[in-house]
Amino acid sequence: MAWIKHKGRKMFERKDQIIEAIEAHQWDYEEDLIIEGVKQVFNKNLIMRKVKDSNSIYANKVIKSKFENDIDKQIEEVYGFFKNKPFSWWIGPNSRPDNLKEFLEKRNMKVIDEYIGLAIFIKNWKDTGFKCPFTITEIRDNNDLKEHVRVSAQVWGLNAKSEETAFNQRQQYLKLPSKRGNFL
Repeated sequence: MAWIKHKGRKMFERKDQIIEAIEAHQWDYEEDLIIEGVKQVFNKNLIMRKVKDSNSIYANKVIKSKFENDIDKQIEEVYGFFKNKPFSWWIGPNSRPDNLKEFLEKRNMKVIDEYIGLAIFIKNWKDTGFKCPFTITEIRDNNDLKEHVRVSAQVWGLNAKSEETAFNQRQQYLKLPSKRGNFL
């Protein structure tokens, strides 16, 4: 993958690289982050994750799928992974086959949300002087983390057990020495 460096950070210069980076926010975690109760399949054609104590379709999900042959068989293997657990299937620009949505609709899956990823090449950035009408703060302690999870639970419809699981997972991440990010 070709990239350019800008102030010590990797910056992508092609549209396909930007699309991959946008999609990667679903699966690009630190290698030493191991969370108890999370099972996943992670290979070049399929990335999916399920969380033992979560009913959330945002925690239990197919993140990336590139199926070339035997589409129906591969979809059945995904269903076998989740068994009776509710899950979502994220379809992005790099998902294959191009008509994956039609295959899933035949299995009574429904589109419940659509997201649009926006990106700009750094070299094209212009400061508009926009002033944000609210304050964004990084989590500093467990009280902030509890509030973050409470809001997330309301937005994503988490039950009490899923909320507790989300809190524990985020707490583990914040303690990770190699963490690259934070929660807001």
